[in-house]
Amino acid sequence: MKWLLIFLMMTSLLLTACRSRPVPGQDTPGPASGADTQTIPPIKTPTPTPMGTWKTVINGMIYDRLTGPGKPIVGACISYDVLHSQFAELQKGRPNTATTDERGEFGLPVIVHDTDSIRILVEAQGYLPYEERLIGIDLSGGRRLDIGLTPLLSATVTPP
Repeated sequence: MKWLLIFLMMTSLLLTACRSRPVPGQDTPGPASGADTQTIPPIKTPTPTPMGTWKTVINGMIYDRLTGPGKPIVGACISYDVLHSQFAELQKGRPNTATTDERGEFGLPVIVHDTDSIRILVEAQGYLPYEERLIGIDLSGGRRLDIGLTPLLSATVTPP
């Protein structure tokens, strides 16, 4: 019985103490007028990224296959297309191309889910295009692609 009385008194004291203190950041009770009301902006929560999704970079070098890495291809276009994705909205508005620099090197940022299926396409003027298909898990921790492109054969015809 004694414990019950102590419990009731403590509860009463706590309720009285909590009721009399204003909550910080909230309007205090009083006359409401249009000028006195405070608008609290909604809390923005980030869009969750699905588990198994990451940002990474595909980098590497594009060169002439016949002469080897000693002849880099400047201005080659490297792009990727998502062939299949459970989370296609992750790709919206993201750049999906890169161009090689004077050393034939490139860096292509990608965001993929481990189950995505993507196609890498490398194109350069005067060379056959190169295509490679990967799944998202292949890009775990980044990926380096050093690719030798095959030059187009230009046939010269001599008149008889």
